[in-house]
Amino acid sequence: MPGHYFQLALSWRHPDPIRRHYYDSGVNEGLGFYAEEMMLHAGLFDDSPRSRELIWNFMRLRALRVEVDVKLALDEFNIEQAAEYLQNTVPMDARTAHAEAAFFASIPGQAISYQVGKLQINKFLPDAQRQKKTDSACSHSMISSGRTVTCPSFCSAGNI
Repeated sequence: MPGHYFQLALSWRHPDPIRRHYYDSGVNEGLGFYAEEMMLHAGLFDDSPRSRELIWNFMRLRALRVEVDVKLALDEFNIEQAAEYLQNTVPMDARTAHAEAAFFASIPGQAISYQVGKLQINKFLPDAQRQKKTDSACSHSMISSGRTVTCPSFCSAGNI
């Protein structure tokens, strides 16, 4: 199962120093988001309604975070308003909501990176298979092989 530490551990072993030290949130967050949905749709949680519920809730949380991220960047929310929105809409406790709002205010685009990364992976896989350059298993191996560069960079570098 791909995860943050798994992805970072692979990248730390990469021979290219840029790929070894560069962290692209979109690829890493997108990979985790993609993997959750892939397992859900593959039926791995069919016998666990609570697990399915949690994954759907995480998907909803990520969507709400994008809204907060954008509104903070556009000055439509300040940190307190964003925290109140998260607390009431998610719902989550006040302390966690404030921490999340402050985090997204300090790193604009972070919340969107989950969605963008997942969308890039969802585009990359069928494109690779259509061009008959790889099969699904190979594509998943390439995505999780420690290449912490953006999917467009990966594709434009001749990998697809």
